[in-house]
Amino acid sequence: MTAPARFALAFCATVLVLSAAGFGLARLLLPPPLTYYHSSYLSLAIPEGWWCAQEGTEFVCNRQPDDPAAPVAPRKAVIIFTAKIAGPQDTFDAYRAHLLTPRTLSGEVPATSTVEEVTEREIAGRRWIVGRHFGSELPNYRTWYFATVAGSLAVLVTFAAHRDVADDYTGDIDTVLRNLALTRPVAPDRP
Repeated sequence: MTAPARFALAFCATVLVLSAAGFGLARLLLPPPLTYYHSSYLSLAIPEGWWCAQEGTEFVCNRQPDDPAAPVAPRKAVIIFTAKIAGPQDTFDAYRAHLLTPRTLSGEVPATSTVEEVTEREIAGRRWIVGRHFGSELPNYRTWYFATVAGSLAVLVTFAAHRDVADDYTGDIDTVLRNLALTRPVAPDRP
């Protein structure tokens, strides 16, 4: 083999090895790209391993099982978002008061939820009332609520996770919140 041919072969092998190493290093150090779900009024980043579908007037996102061949198990975590035309009852004060009130679940043994937190946060430049309850939607589930009014649109996002795995979804909640945006308010915001 001639010297130029050996050089070309060595050059190509070096580029191939460095490219593979760079790709592998990037996969280790960088988070996977986000997948976005868009409705007519909301855009949110769906954490890796989740999928969303419209169910009536709501959009429901579920965690996919790690093994696609596994039988469908009860939902360990779910994200639900919905919106409606805001009425006079849709105010931040009303949302805060609602979230500060424990809910009672009916069933064989009625249970009252525990209010863990109610606060106000700015998310993507928009004011939201944020609440966290235990046992407000389902027994043994922790539920985070995010409510806002954008113009004449009232928006609610809930994230519920079973108590055994709720801490495992903290990163998923942060991903959704950091990338939550209203895409089309219906009218100017209320004061």
